[in-house]
Amino acid sequence: DGTIKSILIRSTGTPGSTAVSLHKASNGTENLSTSPVETQTVDLSTADTVVTATFSASATFSANDIIGISVNPTSNHGNVDLTILFELEY
Repeated sequence: DGTIKSILIRSTGTPGSTAVSLHKASNGTENLSTSPVETQTVDLSTADTVVTATFSASATFSANDIIGISVNPTSNHGNVDLTILFELEY
């Protein structure tokens, strides 16, 4: 089991307000849910600069879940890099 603590995002463009979302699906489900577990909105108004999307304790997933991250910018974003900070339970 685990939690997404934060996602660091940077873009070569300036897409402005950008929604970063966690999606998941459990065993037996073919596709990720289109309804996010949680969404955080960040301002990517400066190119090539890292911005942090901090998620709440509700951004959880369980063993055997598949997870996906969606990025929905207001404007074109160019190349995007993500660093995802997980907290995992052992």
